[in-house]
Amino acid sequence: MPTAKFFALRGIKESLINGYAVLGVNEATSLRDELYQLAVSTSRQLESFVLDSLCWVVAVITKRAWIDSSEEQRMAFIRTLCEDITVHNTPCIGLITSTYLIDEIAGGSKCSEFNLPWEFHYMCKASFEKSHLMFLLEAALKVMHQQLQRSLVQQGVSPNGSHTIAYERRSALHVAERVLNWS
Repeated sequence: MPTAKFFALRGIKESLINGYAVLGVNEATSLRDELYQLAVSTSRQLESFVLDSLCWVVAVITKRAWIDSSEEQRMAFIRTLCEDITVHNTPCIGLITSTYLIDEIAGGSKCSEFNLPWEFHYMCKASFEKSHLMFLLEAALKVMHQQLQRSLVQQGVSPNGSHTIAYERRSALHVAERVLNWS
């Protein structure tokens, strides 16, 4: 059953990329929001590879609709991600989705094929970098700071002591790493 969900999500991604012109921005973002809420509400029941695929589909839909969306719609979704990141549910859907979104928008070998002109990718990247990238970095840094403080208090360890890196911190580090390696 998990494998079927994984391939169904891959099919949704490909269908959306190829059929975006028919769907339009409102239907695409509505689907994205529903899939994101599904990820948040069922994250503990899904296999990790299915959850990753679900978050990846959300990121792909977000990128495909990025230029057609209003600034308010884009900012609302980034705020949703940041809110989920700072609340840091385990697993943190906001961190996983942010990692995939940054990879998709940054381009390179990790992004999906959209069969769109270079200008589309450039406009997405420029807009994202100008207005949204720092919000995700700030949220990831807040998680790392909160986790480190909590770890120090719980373990009674001095700041120079060794710490076990929690899942949330590793995920936040992934987001921070991608932002800091942004090119």
